[in-house]
Amino acid sequence: MKKNLRKEDIIGRYGGDEFLIVLPNTERQAGYTVAEHIRNMICQLKWRHDGLKVTISGGITAMQEEKNAKELISRTDNLLYQAKRNGRNNIVMG
Repeated sequence: MKKNLRKEDIIGRYGGDEFLIVLPNTERQAGYTVAEHIRNMICQLKWRHDGLKVTISGGITAMQEEKNAKELISRTDNLLYQAKRNGRNNIVMG
């Protein structure tokens, strides 16, 4: 995933099976484009184990009225769970 990001972007594990990607100075739509690119890239990976398919779901948002990063992450996490409820393997922008 990191190969698809700029040097100023930040990526890291956030919890057991979640990653957080911070795209500074990026509009929401551009963030969605990056996330879709990564999602498609992961879906196309070939694995040694027959039948193994890896997908990702994600939430994309931009700082709006949040007072801090915790509020922003909470809103984004809600979008992630919406993506999972929508059938997984998709990105929800809010």
